[in-house]
Amino acid sequence: MTMHNPPHPGAIIKHCLYNADISIKDAAKDMDISQELLSAIIKGKEKISQDTAKKLAEYFGTTAQSWINQQVVYDEWVKGKDKQ
Repeated sequence: MTMHNPPHPGAIIKHCLYNADISIKDAAKDMDISQELLSAIIKGKEKISQDTAKKLAEYFGTTAQSWINQQVVYDEWVKGKDKQ
């Protein structure tokens, strides 16, 4: 089953940070990634890599695979949308 217009994983990150009242700067520092990278992911301009997925998983208490899966679902949806 294909999801209609799934969110970019960055939207999920943005929502979580907003609800926890955590800045991008602080979250990036805590995850040991650049603020620019985290900002680009949140804006949907950058994909989540394996390395970043591991850091997100550790930070949010999830799994790296869950972040990769979200990215794959989003990418597949975009690919399908572009074919239309």
